[in-house]
Amino acid sequence: GMKLRSIACFLCGTEMGVFVPKGSGLKTPKDLEGKKVIYTASSLEGPFMKAFFEAGKAEVRKVQLINVDFAAKQPAYIAGQGDALVTSIPFMSNVMEKAKPSDTIMFADYGLVLPSLGYIALEDTIRRKGPTLGAFVTVMSRAWHEVLDGGAREEAIAAILKARPQSKLDAEYLRGQIEAYRPYFHTPNTKGRPHGWQPPQDWAQSIASQKKVGLIPESMRPEEFYTNEFFAG
Repeated sequence: GMKLRSIACFLCGTEMGVFVPKGSGLKTPKDLEGKKVIYTASSLEGPFMKAFFEAGKAEVRKVQLINVDFAAKQPAYIAGQGDALVTSIPFMSNVMEKAKPSDTIMFADYGLVLPSLGYIALEDTIRRKGPTLGAFVTVMSRAWHEVLDGGAREEAIAAILKARPQSKLDAEYLRGQIEAYRPYFHTPNTKGRPHGWQPPQDWAQSIASQKKVGLIPESMRPEEFYTNEFFAG
């Protein structure tokens, strides 16, 4: 019910999915029947679990869903306490590659469109501080362009390490994360558009996905949730 809108979406692709052990033969939601699937009910995937399995022709009652705290689910999967892990694929892939090589089953392949990282602002703030927000969005869009398309990846990593020395971040890990997230910055509907621009088609599908699970009233329209006014053209 808050009066706010998305003003830029940088990760337009759906990053939610399921890790399964590499070579396990688990390729679809149907294959997860009879398996232990680790997830977090209070996290992003919680409301969409039933819709995901139903879209994949699986009977939810035949799947053993194990609800654990977000911080505990990756260690639980790596330790073999479950047959599959529902989480953000690019966020975890860097660690999983070394700790437990895995294949993936993506939510997007079963009709769930859930863009993630972006910026939101109150509608009152958009009205009062439009020029400031516009400048901010422009700078962020250009920065992502330089990192992803302009050869400034290493410069960006160096800047992060310098800004957060207390975090003991690893340059190689950051490099891997950038590359893992790279495919999610664009969808077929963002072709030729700047980073952060929001495709109406993707928003329509996202709102439809959320209406399907009862998160958004049927009466609400996609254009009530976002604006591209800070992008020229």
